[in-house]
Amino acid sequence: MGTSSSHGGPKGHNPLLPKDFVDPDKDTPNWNEDRNSNENSDPDLLLCNPNLWQNAKTQTSYFLNGSVSNIKTPFAAYVKAYGGAKGASKTAITAKQTTQTLGGFLSSLSSSGIKSILNNLKIDFQNRNIRDVLSDLGNSLSSNFSTKEDGCARNALFDAIGRLYAEISLKGGDIEVLDHLNAETFNEVMNVFISSYIFQRFLKDLESRFEESSNNIDRILHLENMFNEYIKGVVKNSTNGVNFAELDYQSKSIAVTIDVIYKKCYDVLAGFV
Repeated sequence: MGTSSSHGGPKGHNPLLPKDFVDPDKDTPNWNEDRNSNENSDPDLLLCNPNLWQNAKTQTSYFLNGSVSNIKTPFAAYVKAYGGAKGASKTAITAKQTTQTLGGFLSSLSSSGIKSILNNLKIDFQNRNIRDVLSDLGNSLSSNFSTKEDGCARNALFDAIGRLYAEISLKGGDIEVLDHLNAETFNEVMNVFISSYIFQRFLKDLESRFEESSNNIDRILHLENMFNEYIKGVVKNSTNGVNFAELDYQSKSIAVTIDVIYKKCYDVLAGFV
């Protein structure tokens, strides 16, 4: 799934599912608290100690040029630069909001059905290529982005939508396949989003180091793939005890639950667990 076709999506920071699917008896979390305390998610502006951020850049450069061989080294320095796993999770505001949105959408499939959801989102699906329909769905479930963190979350959402496309293709090509997602596939889609976000945020935060090493494109692509696969393993290990299909994405506690998940992922990435 590509991300070049952007219709902007709805603004705001409330869950982006149609109102029909929100339980009015339950409160949804307010993600604005962290956002208001971190108006710009650029780590250069968030860090109390710039030396930690410089060290993360240096350790990444060392790994890219072969001076450091342990992939855990740049990741440990990177998470430390955010003030640890707690800081890394706290600043992943759009990612956590989108995790709730995606989980709520997947949860609503079995009860409402994908075609009903598409109708509510005013997405035409009759006689259209499923890839195009899902691209419109991704645009509807994502918000406008103006920061690096927003862009990473949106791109990760499209990677998760891509996993849904693969599921449809695997099971005959009918979009109503999504009405019968099992827990395993549900968890896989959520893991795809979380790991893709962490990977893309890592690349974006340390973009200058990758650009400096871009004279050997094949090597950089190989190393990026190593980073990506390592993060996938970290997220899979970190969420091993989480059944995303059983979470209540409209509960008051969902914000805390999602924050704990991201903190655990960054803890493991930093080598603390």
